[in-house]
Amino acid sequence: MLVGHSHYFRELLRHFRSDQCVALDASGFPIEPKDLDAKKLSNAGIARVELDFEASEVTPVREFQLLFQTELIK
Repeated sequence: MLVGHSHYFRELLRHFRSDQCVALDASGFPIEPKDLDAKKLSNAGIARVELDFEASEVTPVREFQLLFQTELIK
């Protein structure tokens, strides 16, 4: 578990998200990559991130999903 500020997580995703990363909202619908880069998690937001530590590149984030009614907000 990693706890932090939503701006921190936005930057982590921006820098370490693979080109094939699957991003889903809490209902399981796709999130546009531009929204991941421009928006932040809602207050007390929770997200699940899947990492690939075997990846040869420096982009281990393979999947990102918002959980429990968490939303991306401006």
